[in-house]
Formats: sequence, structure tokens, C-alpha cells
Amino acid sequence: MAPLMAPGKLNRKDVIDYFIPQNLLQGYDSRGRARVLVGLLLVYFFTLFICLIYIAFLSPFAGNVLVTGEVILTISLVCFCGLLFYFNRSGEFHQTCQLTTFTILLIVSSGVFFTGGIEQSSITPLFVIAPAVSLILLGHRGFVQWVILSLSVFAVFVALRYLGYAFPQNVDPAHEFETRIFVFVFGYAATLCIVLVYEATTQRLAGERDIEQARFEYFATHDELTMLPNRSRFKSVLENTVLYKSRRIPGDKVALIFIDLDGFKPINDTYGHQAGDKVLIETGLRLRSCIRVSDIVARQGGDEFTIMLDHIQKEEDLAAIAEKIIQCLSEPITFKNSQVAVSASLGIALFPDHTDQLDKLWHCADSAMYYCKKHKKGWVVYQPSQDNILN
Repeated sequence: MAPLMAPGKLNRKDVIDYFIPQNLLQGYDSRGRARVLVGLLLVYFFTLFICLIYIAFLSPFAGNVLVTGEVILTISLVCFCGLLFYFNRSGEFHQTCQLTTFTILLIVSSGVFFTGGIEQSSITPLFVIAPAVSLILLGHRGFVQWVILSLSVFAVFVALRYLGYAFPQNVDPAHEFETRIFVFVFGYAATLCIVLVYEATTQRLAGERDIEQARFEYFATHDELTMLPNRSRFKSVLENTVLYKSRRIPGDKVALIFIDLDGFKPINDTYGHQAGDKVLIETGLRLRSCIRVSDIVARQGGDEFTIMLDHIQKEEDLAAIAEKIIQCLSEPITFKNSQVAVSASLGIALFPDHTDQLDKLWHCADSAMYYCKKHKKGWVVYQPSQDNILN
């Protein structure tokens, strides 16, 4: 049976994830919400930066409107940059979301104040941005909160207007049309950014969910260190193969091989667990190279492995395979600047020659392996007299 490949691991460290604290990257929900927050902050930062470049060098604005625009945009850039690093350092998601929404509302309110108030300012429609952002970041409860706050600020402007307060008007009437176009484009871009960031984050999170689910399902039946099938998966395949043989191919044989590494513990004790892991991984790779596509190799746990050989015609066929495995595993393994080596003891049982029952077949191979290990024979085929070795 051809080995399966493990699903790929998540790519944690992209641009957005660098700003997210480690603890928020662990769960799906916290990771998704944090990415939306950071994504919005980054997008708004670069959007405002482009606006600042346009106003400073390309726009027809001059005088007070130019200075006011540059000041508001510069302060906004500093605020968004500060929020990114505050979130990265503190990990306070809810508080950062509140500060982000407050910053947006403050920016819009400042723009409205310095461009003639709600009656004359072309920035007034941008009051909807803060509640929209709060809905994405804070949910329905936060949305209601920021709708009330935005309406309250709007009501203050209305009250000031009826009280006769004269708002500063820094927009030259000659450039009123250009200002409205600029605000429309910025508002459209800001709204589009909210939608795109949320959609991209949702799709990415769904993809990561699928990857994690695939990894979970894979490692439920495979060993995480060697990527070989585990004991449960191996026994399931063996059981299905034996059942199929007994019903449809009565003359075909199946060999079960138990393998125990000799000399593994001293390597672990001398060179550490990293060396032991290297030996186990290399052993799995070498065992795979010794079997056919129709066969399967698995790690049982510790330094024990099992192999199922399908389509065995006679017991004599096992000698060449066993010698090949022993020779392959005896080759030295390089660990750092050292050469380490292990040997192996193989116990072999045949279905249906030794037994036609799966549990008994497992017992026969186990008995043969312990007999081989005790007598240092390299490999042996099961004999009934070997049963006493386990008693």
C-alpha cells in the first residue's frame, strides 16, 4: 500500500500575522477576528498614505485646505501605526477594536469640523464608516454602541449649527467639486476595503479549517514523527486484507512481520532524543524502500514497527525480504558529526499457514520476534514452540 503524504502545515508568518500576538493565532475565531482587525488597519494606513501623497504633491488644493488635509492625514497615519504596534504588544483585541473605531470617528469628525460642519462639508457621509467597522470587528452589540455614538456626534454638530456656531471653512469654493470627488473616492475605497478584508479573511480561515481537519484526520491514523500508518490503521488494513483473502483468494498468503530495533536505547541515552527521532524517521524511510506498493509498513510505538507483505506464495519467499530489511537497517545513520547504527530482530507469521485468526496471527509474529531477539537470530519464522517465550 502506497504511503500517504501528510497535509501541509499552516503558513503562520505572513505580513498580517506578524502583527498578531502568538496567543491569538491558536484558535480559529480569535485568529480570524485578529486578521480582520490588522487587515483593516494596514489597508487604511496605506490608503491614507496614498491620500497624503496625492494632497501634498498632486492635488490642486492650496492654502488652509492643503494644510488641514495634511495635518489630519498625518495624525491619522500615526494613530493607525500606533494601534498596530499596540495590538502586537498588548494582545488586547477588544480594546484595540474600540480604539480603532474611535480613531475613525474622530478623523471623520475632525474633517467635518474643519470643512464647514455637516451642512457644508462633503465629508459628512463618511460618518457611516465607524459603525460599519464596528459591525465587522465587534459584532452586533458593538455596532449598536457605535451607531449611537456616531449619531450623538452628528447630533452635536446639528445642535451647534442651530446655535449659530460658525465652523471653519477651509475648502476653497473653487475646488469644491474636486473635494467632493476626492471624498467620494476615499469613502468608496474605505467601504470596499471593509468588504474585501472581511471576505478575504473569511475565505482564508475556511481554507485553514480544511487543512487542519485534513491534518487531524491524517494523524488519527498515522504516526506524526515517521508519517507511517499507526497501529490502528495497520490493523484495519491487515484485517481487511486477511478477510478478503479468506473469502476470495484462498491460496494466497499474507505475511506479518514484527520488527524491534536492537541498540536503539543506548543511542537515545548517549546522543539524546533528537538522535533517537532521527533513527526512527530513517528506519521508516528505509522500511518503505524495502516493500512493494501492495505492502504496508507501520510504526507500532517506541522502536517497534510492523510490515504486512501481500501475495506471498510460499514461506521460502520470506528469506530474501527479511535479509534485505536487516541489511538495509544495519547501514549507519549520520547524526550531526557522528555515525550511529542499529540492528533489528524480525518475527514473521504467515496467514493462513500459522493461523487463520487475526489476533492469533498477531500473537504468532510477536512470539517469533521475541524469540529472535532473545536468541539474536536476525529473523525467524514462527514455530509453535516459540509461544513459551512470552509466558
